[in-house]
Amino acid sequence: AFAAPLVEANCRAVAFDAPAHGDTPGVRTTGFNFEAALETVIEQVGEPHAILAHSFGTLVVSIALQKGVQVDKLVFFGAMRRLSDAFRAFSQATGLAPEVQERLYQQMKASYGEDVWEVTALDKQLPRFAVPTLMFHDREDEITPYQSSAALAKAWPAARLVTTNGLGHRRILRDPQVIQQAVDFVTS
Repeated sequence: AFAAPLVEANCRAVAFDAPAHGDTPGVRTTGFNFEAALETVIEQVGEPHAILAHSFGTLVVSIALQKGVQVDKLVFFGAMRRLSDAFRAFSQATGLAPEVQERLYQQMKASYGEDVWEVTALDKQLPRFAVPTLMFHDREDEITPYQSSAALAKAWPAARLVTTNGLGHRRILRDPQVIQQAVDFVTS
């Protein structure tokens, strides 16, 4: 929904299917796989002026910034605050026993580094970056709690949060007013 309005505003819009998404093969992936794919795209098309990211994609962008990706502006939709928040929600929703939760927690550290929980804490990492950021989050988001973006915006001076109502986690990406605000921000 953003490509045509961005092109009409004289921007070049580039989108890609992340690993195990869209037409890309696979059934499992991680934020670190996503981030590697993003870096590959940037190598092919050049440094972006802006990146628009939704939900888990906001975690990917945070990792990319920490690894040195340069960008002038960011637009986030339904941002995560921390991967550990999603881990806790998953554990509760699936009824994982505490000992299984602990084993998974430790497996994440073994697989992705002792600092995985710090690296994936957006509210701790992103305030280091003075990238102007416009964030949208719907109060009725059924996937990523609104409080995630509210906490992130509070911790990150470069970010401004726009709150919507009734758009949920995905419809926010097709809302004409949200799209126009995002395009205006990117092109200003």
